[in-house]
Amino acid sequence: MRRALLLLIIVLFGLQCVGCTFFADTNKGGNVTSLKEISDNQKLPNKGAETINKNSNLSKTYQDPKWGFSINYPSSWTEERDAQKLSGGVIGFLDTQGTKYRKNLVVYCMPADPQVRVEQILVEAQNNIKRMGGNVSYTQPIDVKMGNISGKSFIVTDGRVKNLKSIAIYNNVVYIIDYVDLVENFQASEALGLSIIGTFRAR
Repeated sequence: MRRALLLLIIVLFGLQCVGCTFFADTNKGGNVTSLKEISDNQKLPNKGAETINKNSNLSKTYQDPKWGFSINYPSSWTEERDAQKLSGGVIGFLDTQGTKYRKNLVVYCMPADPQVRVEQILVEAQNNIKRMGGNVSYTQPIDVKMGNISGKSFIVTDGRVKNLKSIAIYNNVVYIIDYVDLVENFQASEALGLSIIGTFRAR
């Protein structure tokens, strides 16, 4: 079980800039904060799937043939299936608006040991961050609805990038959804990320 937890930690925090090709050179020259717990007033708001941004047209649907999940995404976004760009993700979605830096979302899936719990993964992940040193900061996890399943969400800040991470275990499968945007754009786009995550349906 320990090995399974460590593998999940690598996915959760070793690849914080998910879809690193999407955000090429993001961390170069960026300000890196020391490791700390974010104060209460900076915690991820508990916004639920009902807060879908009505200006976002989540009209495209992806249905995964292997894992069986489905998720909706904006009509202006494109699918990314290149495993190298996705750093091991199953599927990615990339905003077509903007120039060099674009918001994106990646879904990870992997089998889970029946004894593994989300809370265990989060504790191990936070301990791993502390061992790694002062490269990232993170918020405390909160409960979140990932479509038809319940999970935990938190935000990792790494240089110029913020990553909204949502994780759940359902039917012995770990689902991780990463929504990534630049720090300066994240507050405005976070609702969109939560809206997309809210359309997720696990098998």
